[in-house]
Amino acid sequence: MIETGFISNAEEEKYLMTEYGQEIIASAIYRGFSEYKKEIDRRSNFSSMVREDDVVEKTPGVEAQPAEIPANQVVFCIQIASLKNRIPTDPSSFKGQKEVSVIEDGRWYKYLAGQEVSYSKALNMCLVVKSDFPDAFVVALRNGKLIPLNEAIIEINK
Repeated sequence: MIETGFISNAEEEKYLMTEYGQEIIASAIYRGFSEYKKEIDRRSNFSSMVREDDVVEKTPGVEAQPAEIPANQVVFCIQIASLKNRIPTDPSSFKGQKEVSVIEDGRWYKYLAGQEVSYSKALNMCLVVKSDFPDAFVVALRNGKLIPLNEAIIEINK
């Protein structure tokens, strides 16, 4: 829970009730969480750094692999958005990004690009996607459900 103001204060209540005020507060919360996540990732043993020159191919739009993924196989995707409302997954909704999929996670719809069984390839793919979606990051799935990234990395390294 995040305290953003006091509705008992008439001035703060008025600000919090405006669309502008809500956008500013939501943006500040997002930026704070984003910076916190970057710091945690920086300290984590599971994060990997990928240099720009490690990316083999930079093509606009990341397309999913056509190969079938076996059941229980860990796959890595790039999360490009998380919204409360479902929107079409066509390229025009996502800056031309092809093969966007959506999964429902509680009250949120998470929009994912690409699909890789290799974590290092997913990191490369993430660098490409970040040109259009700067806050994009790698997520792990098994059977279409999100799983903790550190759990997925441990599993694929067994």
